[in-house]
Amino acid sequence: MKTKLSFICTSVFGIGFIPFASGTWGSLFAVIAYYLLVNYLSFTVLLFLIALTTVITVLASNIIIPNNTSDPKHIVLDEVVGMWITCLFITDTTQILWFALAFILFRILDVTKIPPINLLEKLHGGTGIVADDIGAGLLGGLILLLTTVTQLV
Repeated sequence: MKTKLSFICTSVFGIGFIPFASGTWGSLFAVIAYYLLVNYLSFTVLLFLIALTTVITVLASNIIIPNNTSDPKHIVLDEVVGMWITCLFITDTTQILWFALAFILFRILDVTKIPPINLLEKLHGGTGIVADDIGAGLLGGLILLLTTVTQLV
């Protein structure tokens, strides 16, 4: 039962089992969910939700792959965490353009895993699975913030 629930959680109700671009589908789910939630939840609740999802991702991933450091393609809850972190940096949540930019930035950073993101995925087990997405989310968010401050968009 614990393993089945872990698969359901980490695959985000089966999205991770889409046979192609599962991380992109997970990120798309995440950005849409964030867009729908951001105007109804406080910033504090969003932070709590991200922290809780991070813990669930680590624990559930460790149940599924207890002694492995690779990131199985069906685990996409880590993309949800990373995407939500990037979205935290959106200053104007009324403009869909910012969500699209957040999505593109996060996917580029998550796929390319530029340093130091590539080092984070080498951490053991569930921690490594989610750490690189946290890094990509933070870097994507900082780029969004820089774009906002410098008014590039």
